[in-house]
Amino acid sequence: MWFNNFGLYIRAMKKFVSLSDNLRMLRESIGYSQEYVAIQMEITQQAYSNIEKKPENCSLEKLKKIASILQVPLVTLLNEDDTLVFQSFHQSGGNAATQMRIAPSEKESAAYQRLIDELKDQNTFLKKIIETKF
Repeated sequence: MWFNNFGLYIRAMKKFVSLSDNLRMLRESIGYSQEYVAIQMEITQQAYSNIEKKPENCSLEKLKKIASILQVPLVTLLNEDDTLVFQSFHQSGGNAATQMRIAPSEKESAAYQRLIDELKDQNTFLKKIIETKF
């Protein structure tokens, strides 16, 4: 807890990220929509949305498939990472909270890098197709 130069009282605390939030954050961080993941799982978007809302009702097999689609180890989905939450309180009564996810693990970083490399390859391939057609 401390005050900054603007008279804001700032408190940092750790918060656990739920499995539900973790699923959503991982999916969004690689730019996948619920619909895309649902198609890959061969279920409806609504069914996938229900999994994100209440993953405790989901089978282990489905969680494994989601992990595979998101290209992260299953343990990354199940791990309740620490998240740092900054809360600031202005002396005149206002307050705000900012949630930051702590840096991804080496395995997550490697999975993201594989995805980036794969997307770069796909981009190069598509550019070549476009060039040959015009």
